[in-house]
Amino acid sequence: MHCGNERAGWQGLIVAGLSFHPPATIITCIFAWLYQRYGQLPSVEPFIYGIKPAVIAIIVSAVISLGKRALKNVTLGILGAATLAVCLLG
Repeated sequence: MHCGNERAGWQGLIVAGLSFHPPATIITCIFAWLYQRYGQLPSVEPFIYGIKPAVIAIIVSAVISLGKRALKNVTLGILGAATLAVCLLG
């Protein structure tokens, strides 16, 4: 969306946003529907177990990347670690 805004102003922003968000939303809804409908079938469970590690790896990669940018001093590191601990403890 930023690139669309830089290249064509607010019209480019609108076109880029409409080209990205609705398709992503539709694809996510289709996957959610398929998971809810067929996720408990024994023949499908191995595929779901194979997808989970990939999703976890993507999330961990994003957390590491964002953490490197956000970790600017010791105080922020301590706050981040405390937040993680509280989240893991429920």
